Amino acid sequence: MWKGISAGEQVNVLAFSEDVCRWGEGLRVWGNLGRLNTRGELKSALEKWLKHIAELSDEDAIAEGIKIRGLRVSFASKHLRMMDPDKYAVLDEVLSEGLGFALNAKGYRLFLTSLRHFSSMHSISV
Repeated sequence: MWKGISAGEQVNVLAFSEDVCRWGEGLRVWGNLGRLNTRGELKSALEKWLKHIAELSDEDAIAEGIKIRGLRVSFASKHLRMMDPDKYAVLDEVLSEGLGFALNAKGYRLFLTSLRHFSSMHSISV
């Protein structure tokens, strides 16, 4: 698994992002990212975001991702999940509607807090 991008590490963030979108059955999302950003803009934005997620709070980690044009909570959380599956979970529309978590940065933070609390109460490893 990825576990973040270290300083100076050469990672093809565009290939990573495309793989995440493919895994999440979101090739439409990948297409929108390419349509709304130049290749250089997207590469730069992804690198800036993903290099620093380990230093960010849950709310800031998702907030920085959704600043990228074409990336919303569902697929930003999929990127985070692939970067650090021990720390992040995916919040998509199905979970949002079913469990009542807002698809925004504060909703994502609450979702992760609730998930961690639930897993510790029931001795489930996430």
